Amino acid sequence: MLSRTTFWSAVRKRPAWALLPIFESGLLNFIRDEPYLKLQYWALTGKELHLDPPITFNEKIAWLKINDHRKIYRTLADKFLARDFVAEHLDRTWLVPLLGVWKRTSDIDFSTLPDRFVLKCTHGYGGTVLCRDKDKLNISEAEAILQKTLGTDFYARSREWAYCNALPKIIAESLIDDGGGARPADYKFMYFNGRVEFVCISRSLGDFSSGTVSFYYPDGRPAPFKRVDYPECPPCQRLPEQFERMKAAAETLASAADVPFVRIDFYESGGHAYFSEFTFYPCGGSIFFDPPIYDKILGDMLSLPPHRD
Repeated sequence: MLSRTTFWSAVRKRPAWALLPIFESGLLNFIRDEPYLKLQYWALTGKELHLDPPITFNEKIAWLKINDHRKIYRTLADKFLARDFVAEHLDRTWLVPLLGVWKRTSDIDFSTLPDRFVLKCTHGYGGTVLCRDKDKLNISEAEAILQKTLGTDFYARSREWAYCNALPKIIAESLIDDGGGARPADYKFMYFNGRVEFVCISRSLGDFSSGTVSFYYPDGRPAPFKRVDYPECPPCQRLPEQFERMKAAAETLASAADVPFVRIDFYESGGHAYFSEFTFYPCGGSIFFDPPIYDKILGDMLSLPPHRD
């Protein structure tokens, strides 16, 4: 989440961003999906959202939110339910060890958790608590973060259908690091209609509000575009040991899901590859590409299905 200073600095450059807190407040929830997304897209980008027909990648992601309502989206967007899907189509060695599942923050017995763990809600994004030393954990602060996320309707906020009528829970998993205490890099495989076309490598700078992002082709060559809102990662000296296995696993999972687009995230620690999550609507369908033409180029790669509920 942006700090207040950073937010208002951004508003000075793009005044329509002053509307964004209104979308998050729920005051506009009464608006139907299509006009809501068009208004939100204009506020975010200053551009018109074309949906008849959609052309760019961002437009097609918006179209999928409105028109492709398969049950599999809800299953895989749930971080707890997705684990069984991964175990079925790969195996459980790909899963980070599960330490607990709860419906309420008050149900969590912190005394039973190890010294290092991760707490996160099963729906939506953000609100993750990383604990590297339980003796230093502010439990009240952690519960407040989780409670706020539990109460967030991520479908209403950006009409991401996979979160519609979600039944959120809290899960605890083992904390996996890069061997030096830092979060390992995320390897995000972008699957378009049958194959991985790009890999987004993301490295956190310590929390979830800052980091670096770069795009690569599946063979490791740098892709000729980037995101405007994130600095690029340092040049990739070598791909991780498990890269090819992660890519094959992404294709296996995406094929089993049978969806036109999905981003499947993994990370590697100690020579072991772990599944992270499924993402169907990257950045809510408002990625700022540089150069901008790549919004159209990626859009051309994505063939939409017939309208289906």
